[in-house]
Amino acid sequence: MSTHKRESRENTVSVGLIGIGPWGMKLASRFDAQANLRGFTAKGNAERVEIFKKEFPSVTHYSSTEALLEDTSIQAVVIATPIETHFEMARLALNHGKHVFVEKPAALDQTSVRELIGLAQKHNRVLFTGYTFLYHPVYKHLRELIKDTPPQRIIFSWQKLGSFRESGILNLICHDVALFADLVGELRGSHIFFRADIIGKDDIAQIGSSFGTAGSALFTINRVFPGIPTKSVVVMTDSETYVWENDALYKASDGSLHDITEKVIASQPLEQECSHFLERVAEDTYWSRSDGVHDMEVARFFEEVMPPSA
Repeated sequence: MSTHKRESRENTVSVGLIGIGPWGMKLASRFDAQANLRGFTAKGNAERVEIFKKEFPSVTHYSSTEALLEDTSIQAVVIATPIETHFEMARLALNHGKHVFVEKPAALDQTSVRELIGLAQKHNRVLFTGYTFLYHPVYKHLRELIKDTPPQRIIFSWQKLGSFRESGILNLICHDVALFADLVGELRGSHIFFRADIIGKDDIAQIGSSFGTAGSALFTINRVFPGIPTKSVVVMTDSETYVWENDALYKASDGSLHDITEKVIASQPLEQECSHFLERVAEDTYWSRSDGVHDMEVARFFEEVMPPSA
């Protein structure tokens, strides 16, 4: 029996889900809890469809993406499909007048991002990309700590095992580029120091970038790491150094790291992200000039380090 019990949600946002892979299932749980998850559609894997139906028995299974998008009772769609399909799916949904929550990245080039932004503005719809780490409580606190002292150097590192289906740069580093864009702004002169295909594409990669007058950023991933998964961000300003590692935050002083995590206000990033999207949909004016800002920087980064010939 499903653990997802639905209450009356006449005044909540009606949502359709496209894609029910592992992350799609997580999004389904969140939107079923926070909104009215009305329908879903997925290609292939009949076994996964049956699992989804058992988990969410009240959610309608649409035979195709078009069928779901043509249902006028659905206000917003959540897109959790493979990366290379994000742009086309988001464009189709916006042209059907739906608010869009699309998993990162929304598109792989700036021209495509501009088109999505234009469609969101034209139809007055929310265009929202799922960069979950922007909602991490440690990041929020870190951002507040350095708001008056611009970073001079930032080092992003991610070590884990798995997620081999898509390029590690597209799937993982895009999170860090979005964090950078939110924290600092525009990257310049991004270039790959090292990349290696071990099991999938770009399993190990190290990329350098610059910003401002003399700032530098380093992005490193290793998704064939057999140890404890670790995601860290080191932020250095003129006077302070902070280290964000997994769910902890440290401040460097006197030659050591001091744990300041207790000052962080706890929250659940995915829940916060979904709530923000739903709040946006509930507003009278939907489109915002901030829509697509992070996507533009991510796409610019992709174009520099992964040109079409790469």
